[in-house]
Formats: sequence, structure tokens, C-alpha cells
Amino acid sequence: MTIKGSRQPHLETEILARSLSSVINTQRRYALISVHEDPSVQLGKDGASGQNLYVKSLGLSLAK
Repeated sequence: MTIKGSRQPHLETEILARSLSSVINTQRRYALISVHEDPSVQLGKDGASGQNLYVKSLGLSLAK
């Protein structure tokens, strides 16, 4: 409880420090998927096999 006219600078500083710490310490994960086929080729045509479909579904799953 705050008394009228008084401030709690230590509490405000601690709250700010915790907020900044959670932003700074946020971990990000990255994935690199190497595609060896032409992703624009329709499946079943020359140069396109199931790898395109696999890479697409893997990318969508990792994005979740």
C-alpha cells in the first residue's frame, strides 16, 4: 500500500528490471531447411518428388 505523497522507487525499478529482463532473455529458435529441388515445379513433374512436399510440411510444423 502506498501512502499518499510517497513513492516506492525500488518497487518500480524492480518491476521495470523484470520486464526488461524477460524481453532481453527471450530465446529465439531458427531452422534452416535446404531445398535441393525446384520448389516451383509441380509435384510429379521433372525435378519434383516428395521432398518438396516434405519440406513444405516440415516448415509449416516448425512454424507452429
